[in-house]
Amino acid sequence: MMQEIARDAESIFRAAVEAVQAPRSLAEAGIAEVVEGCAGRVFVIGAGKAAMAMAGVISDLIGHRITEGLVVVPHGYPAHYPDEMPLPSPVEVMTGGHPTPDHHSVQAAERCLALAEKAGTDDLVLVLLSGGGSALWTSPASGLTLSDVQQVTDKLLTSGATIHEINTVRKHLSRIKGGQLAAASAPATLRAYAISDVIGNDLSVIASGPTVPDESTFAEAREELQTYACFDSVEGRIGERIEQGIAGAIPETPSKGSSVFDRSKTVCVASNDDAVRGAAQRAQALGYTVQVLSEAVEGEARQAGAKLGKRLALIATDQPVCILSGGETTVTVTGEGIGGRNQELVLGAVNEIGECAGYVFLLSAGTDGIDGPTDDAGGWVDSRTAAACRARGLSVQGALRENDSNALLRSLGQLVTTGPTHTNVMDVQVGVRLPD
Repeated sequence: MMQEIARDAESIFRAAVEAVQAPRSLAEAGIAEVVEGCAGRVFVIGAGKAAMAMAGVISDLIGHRITEGLVVVPHGYPAHYPDEMPLPSPVEVMTGGHPTPDHHSVQAAERCLALAEKAGTDDLVLVLLSGGGSALWTSPASGLTLSDVQQVTDKLLTSGATIHEINTVRKHLSRIKGGQLAAASAPATLRAYAISDVIGNDLSVIASGPTVPDESTFAEAREELQTYACFDSVEGRIGERIEQGIAGAIPETPSKGSSVFDRSKTVCVASNDDAVRGAAQRAQALGYTVQVLSEAVEGEARQAGAKLGKRLALIATDQPVCILSGGETTVTVTGEGIGGRNQELVLGAVNEIGECAGYVFLLSAGTDGIDGPTDDAGGWVDSRTAAACRARGLSVQGALRENDSNALLRSLGQLVTTGPTHTNVMDVQVGVRLPD
């Protein structure tokens, strides 16, 4: 019975991922109609974990109209491209560094900027955005180097900062983020399609908002760096740029009302809500009574896991219940181990569900198929995990203290592994509560 629940939970998670794949997400975006209204050339550019799949759909729809195109995905993604997905040709595919940008990320950003700048008044620029785009499109601002951007990115990614806070900094160190791609495309028509990897689907945060107005400021970027103890430790060039921006010597990123957005429109075509709905449909088909949590799962991963575990343990039911939620947590790295936010989340639930009279199961995984610097999407725990750890001499608290969740879950055979999924709408949690 317990193995059956684990299989059900993984099936439910995979249904969530399927619901936000590019073919389904772009089906009703009206792209063909947009292209039909273009009298000039059509350029396709994009960045993110879903960019190759999105470009495949675009090429399938309007490939004969594409003048030139280039998208960038993380290293290794083309090797995992699904056979059933349409190929992106004639759009070229590059790979770049993620989550830390590399020189390939810079090359991709520079080439995409050049394509955008090539577009004229009668032309159309189609932009494909998804999670990971911030790292994959890295064009350091004047006076900065790739090393500067890498250093501050690494510090922020392990600091516990949210994606909103990280991207506030990124925008002010870049030539492409924070509405600056729209500025490069003007006066061409720009249409951007985004698969959202942020809570609330804020278009200014997805891939650091390259095609929409940016209301963040240099002063806020400095505040984020100071909050997370990064400002004094980064190289002087970043500090100098931010101080110059605060003083008005460097213009802020384009904000609402700027003319660069007059012919620019960005829409969200898929989100975490769509993934959770897909999961709910599969859970219902499998015979579970489904409850979807209304609030997004966020905050420190282990604390969010404890909260979810307690909620599951307290449910009174006379039938199998599946609790679904989504969102994205953070991890403040203090140890030397290997893990990810989803793996830490489920370990955070172990103590809460270990003493439950009935059976409780909790899976959490990233819809992109990647959790932290591991090859796994996430992991799962259940009411037996605490006892299994004691029997094997494993310490849940020790694993959390050292940020070493991957090793513990691997020892138990409780990891979720999918490989790159070519989409990304944050994380999904699948909880199951059986009657006492």
